[in-house]
Amino acid sequence: MSVADSSRLHPRPARAGDDVSAPRESVTSLLLLVRNAGNRQVLRDWLAPTYRLVEAESLDSLEAVDLCILDALALHDHAEAILRYKARVAPLFAPMLLLVRRDDVGLATRHLWKSVDELIVTPVSRLELQARLHLLLKTRELSLRLQADAEAKLSAQASVIASQERARRVALNLMEDAQLARAQVEAALERSRASEMTLALQARRAQALLELPLA
Repeated sequence: MSVADSSRLHPRPARAGDDVSAPRESVTSLLLLVRNAGNRQVLRDWLAPTYRLVEAESLDSLEAVDLCILDALALHDHAEAILRYKARVAPLFAPMLLLVRRDDVGLATRHLWKSVDELIVTPVSRLELQARLHLLLKTRELSLRLQADAEAKLSAQASVIASQERARRVALNLMEDAQLARAQVEAALERSRASEMTLALQARRAQALLELPLA
């Protein structure tokens, strides 16, 4: 069977001691991009009590979910689109979990850590599936936290830069006002000196007229 063929989950009954619970502390959504109707029904039965499930035939809902479970058929059709999506949202971790038959593992591994972040060889137990999901979702949660921290730091830096820019503009305005005031004072002084010179000239002329001999 080629990598384009669907894999079967072949669920086994839960055994004594199996913890089939998944982490409930975070609100998570899973995209089921699984062509095989039987596998999709098993995933629905196992995961619907814990997660919000989105079932689709395309990647349109990818940005609205935390993790995508896909089978070999879906990977065959969407591998390039998944790579483009991962490149666009990087460095955010967008986990892709592949269900694959043991016979197809060799073909599927060429996608591992590229378009696919983890693969599960079927048949698989509910416990193993939940454990893999738990690890991928924890990594996703950490990635979201790091992204939020980075965005907060960038926002803080932008706020500081904006404050510095406002302070620089205020300082420039004050300098311009000071230069204008200095220019006005210098102009006033120049007018005062010119007025004094005019008055002095008029006084000398008046004095000269008084000193003229009478006819």
